[in-house]
Amino acid sequence: MTSSVSIIIPCYQQGRFLAAAVESALGQTHPAVETIVINDGSSDETDSVARQFGRRITYLAQANAGVSAARNAGIAAAQGDYLLFLDADDVLRPESVARMVAAAAGRPHVIVQGWQQFSDCPQRPTADEFRPDLSAGMLPMLLYTNPIQPPAACLCPAAEVRRVGGFARELAGTEDWDLWIRLAIDSVPFETIDYLGALYRRHAASASAHGRKMIEGKIDVLLRVEQRLRADAPQQAALGPHLFQALRDALRKSIARGRISPHRIAALIDAITHLRAQRTADFATWHERWLHRLFGLRAEWLRVAFWRVLRPKTFHYMANTPA
Repeated sequence: MTSSVSIIIPCYQQGRFLAAAVESALGQTHPAVETIVINDGSSDETDSVARQFGRRITYLAQANAGVSAARNAGIAAAQGDYLLFLDADDVLRPESVARMVAAAAGRPHVIVQGWQQFSDCPQRPTADEFRPDLSAGMLPMLLYTNPIQPPAACLCPAAEVRRVGGFARELAGTEDWDLWIRLAIDSVPFETIDYLGALYRRHAASASAHGRKMIEGKIDVLLRVEQRLRADAPQQAALGPHLFQALRDALRKSIARGRISPHRIAALIDAITHLRAQRTADFATWHERWLHRLFGLRAEWLRVAFWRVLRPKTFHYMANTPA
């Protein structure tokens, strides 16, 4: 029996791109694809563009509530065995779904494909290719970075997405990363296929173009993980050292970037302090430990000040890398 797939396309003020996304969903070679478009309160041409596809798609409209709420509405309406989250400004290659479904083979696995960027024309993507290597497993890799971008690079079992609660509405810009982490922590297997099936449009409004928003989103995701691990001693023991390093790096980037909200800085400090107190993690080198005995976490401000003066390349990287 062929597994069915629901392609969920949230759209807010991106009606000018929507037709290309929907056409790429409708043009999939896989025989059992449902396309769901959610208009998240757009005031542009989104409604008229979506309606031109008639009964070929399921069309939902709601007051503006954010991309997580829009995707969750799509999840609630979806009939497919698997879900694929396609942003309204991105597109899929025709064999994308078929290849991922074949790799899933009816199992409750997450399948990840490669992707390429483009600007104006999907038929002329950039030379850069992104082929995620998950051979070492998703955890702890996901605590350091999100190797699955854009969300359309990922085919998810619908039952597992619903079991972990879908997307977190309180997050913005990193809600997909948070979902992948929750699925991985709940032992849902991730597998990759060597196919560049997703095409990610880069333009001025792309989420990844907003550096401060992305680093704040990363902090929020990591803090959610740390809070979850406080109630799970085995997971804290296994992931604590990696989470500790990820939190420390986020603190250093926040200091270098500046203008990160004080409550996020305070929450980072609390999380790092808690992990050290549980003796599941510590600073890797003797000089880091020595500095922290003398200055506590204020040593991180001293370190960043040192980089600014004597290691400007390191400082520039910390201050300008989004996440």
